[in-house]
Amino acid sequence: MAENKETIVIADDDPLNRHSMSGFAEVTFPNYHHLFCEDTQTLEALLKKSRDISLVITGLNMRGEMSERVIATYSPRVPFVLCTGDHEEGERIRDSYKIAYLPKPFDLKDFKHATRTVLLIYALREATESSQ
Repeated sequence: MAENKETIVIADDDPLNRHSMSGFAEVTFPNYHHLFCEDTQTLEALLKKSRDISLVITGLNMRGEMSERVIATYSPRVPFVLCTGDHEEGERIRDSYKIAYLPKPFDLKDFKHATRTVLLIYALREATESSQ
């Protein structure tokens, strides 16, 4: 993987969901490099390998394993958007790890709002931390 600060990872075990989110990401972030994975092991390997991932958009349950463990480990340094139809778990994980939660089903407008907002918040946080 080429090191690139403008990298977005889309992680979901459902090919249709990955395809939809890929299309949304292409429209919303055309200048970003997009990586795709379908399980938590691959997602974690990508996060271990690169410190230059700008955003992770992930489903809740991939191939029987919850993405919560990966979110808990990496959310302090990488912004996450959790996309799930399980509203109770989505809200719990959002509140526990201070990440963005996008309830399924969602449309392009919701996707743009959630992903742009989380990137803006992280950019402001990094700017604040670097100025101190």
